[in-house]
Amino acid sequence: MITLAFIAAMFVGLVLQYFIGAVPGFGSRMLLLPVIFFSITGGAVADAWDRRRVMLFTQSASGVFALSLAVLTFPGVPRPWPI
Repeated sequence: MITLAFIAAMFVGLVLQYFIGAVPGFGSRMLLLPVIFFSITGGAVADAWDRRRVMLFTQSASGVFALSLAVLTFPGVPRPWPI
């Protein structure tokens, strides 16, 4: 399942690779930061609110972000600044 944290982690990794280049270890650590932060926040939200509504909202948001990334990259112009 692709989650918002996974999409954010991949985006951070792509931006780091594009602007900094290959930095062994640093990119891997940076990929884990959004997962750690979103996991803690997501756990608190899932415990506080109705899980069905939380899942509906997060999956809808994930779909919107995936669709917007597809629309931005479809013309064949993969530039990081409009994303």
